[in-house]
Amino acid sequence: MGRAVSHPSATTRSHGSRLDRVGSEFWNQPKMIGDELTGIHMALSKSEQGYPPPFEQVGKPLATKSETSIPYEDRVVPSTVKGWYQAPFFRERMTQLHPLPWEYVAHEPDFDELQVIGTKVARPSSSKKQPLVQQPGVEGSIQGQVISEEEDGTITTMNPEIAQSLQHDPDDPLCAIPNSSDELFFGPALRVLGVKATWTGDETSFLSEPIGILTRLVFECAASKRVVEFVEIVNDGTAAIQFSWEKQQNANPFHMGASKLHKFYFDTRGGMILPGDSMKIPVVFKPAEPGIFMERWRLNTRPVLCGGAPLTIFFKGVSLKEDTTKPERELIEKTIGHREAQSIASWIVDQIVNGIRERERPRTPIDAYITEKEIFERANPGLFYRSDIVAQLDSLYKEAFAPGAEGQEQQESPLPPWNLSINGLKELLETRIHDDAVKEKRLQQLFDLQRQVALSVPTPMDVDVYNYIHGLWCALADQMDDDAVQIRNDLKLPQKESHFPDLDTCEYAPPAASSHVNDL
Repeated sequence: MGRAVSHPSATTRSHGSRLDRVGSEFWNQPKMIGDELTGIHMALSKSEQGYPPPFEQVGKPLATKSETSIPYEDRVVPSTVKGWYQAPFFRERMTQLHPLPWEYVAHEPDFDELQVIGTKVARPSSSKKQPLVQQPGVEGSIQGQVISEEEDGTITTMNPEIAQSLQHDPDDPLCAIPNSSDELFFGPALRVLGVKATWTGDETSFLSEPIGILTRLVFECAASKRVVEFVEIVNDGTAAIQFSWEKQQNANPFHMGASKLHKFYFDTRGGMILPGDSMKIPVVFKPAEPGIFMERWRLNTRPVLCGGAPLTIFFKGVSLKEDTTKPERELIEKTIGHREAQSIASWIVDQIVNGIRERERPRTPIDAYITEKEIFERANPGLFYRSDIVAQLDSLYKEAFAPGAEGQEQQESPLPPWNLSINGLKELLETRIHDDAVKEKRLQQLFDLQRQVALSVPTPMDVDVYNYIHGLWCALADQMDDDAVQIRNDLKLPQKESHFPDLDTCEYAPPAASSHVNDL
């Protein structure tokens, strides 16, 4: 389609007196509301200023008319192909209005010869040509088409009737015009996501086929996020195609309950796509939970492509669970790795140290540093050690068993030391002294000393500690008395008469602890 735009100001004034008024039909004087000082001056439009809008002429060249099946003068149009533009009224009115536009624009463009011719891009030729396989509705293998290959490797596909008409109609202007695209298909053709579906001659030849074309659009994002992909549809044919969407049910062999929430969002309304146009339909994938989701959609076209076989598009979305604990997990892994390295290093050092042998140190003998007190308490359970009493017991032992002692037999061997055992000393006194009077005397001395070590020595009380505890008790007694008086005042009770003893007349004895402390 061609357009010619001309402005009336470009028209010369030398075409007669009739053209002198061109552009002045809508001239007008500015209007004013109010007086000249305080009024409002109305602005004029461009047409009122003498600048009418440009004149636009629309037309089509012969090549475009031939492609769109619009008849032209040199072509015989069948009697069945007639429209509103061939009505008698329309032709009469066009004849009456034909001279009027030329009052504005004297130039009459030649729309029949106005056309844009493209050049095809030669494909790289290969030494070995691959044979073409005939399959329904697939690019390069279209059933019922004429496929020819030129010397430069260009493949041309067209309907047999169109090819025959081009060969036997030398007056057709399209014969002298090269194709503007190597992939041009004469007839309905549609490319969906790079896969081409074409007209096969009828609408039911491949109706029983399960798949005409199959394309897939893959999405990947995190859960609760969204990603946008596009379904690209290109009209590669020479006819306009209407399309609509139909959702198909996915196979469910395990009879699992599908979620009712939508995962894929796009405009499911139909539309029309003209020859040479392309369309990108945005598809939004927004899952609410991680997983793999699929939807199958069928693209219905009019005219029907691929002989009625379905044009299927799969939407496959992969939703990944967002890793929210990755920093904490990495920190834990780093800590565990550090501890593992320390453990391994410690084990290696222990193995090295254990391999070095040294002479063992001599052990300390048992009871090497035992004291006399420990020996006495171990030999006499329940008795308490007193150095002065133990010394008297030792003297008793030496006096009783010394050589030449009273009531004892003559001994030649030296006297062994006492083992600090009172029971052992008692047995010696009973067995080795034969004189009963001496034995009774020695045993009485032993019993007297044993009674003295039977009781523990009392620890004297500290004067400072006694005074401190006494002060605490006095403070507690004073505080209790003050609290009692305060409670009586709060409850409004009568004051209780207190009777304090007369210290001058009553007998008072200081506590035993105090006297003991004073004695100390």
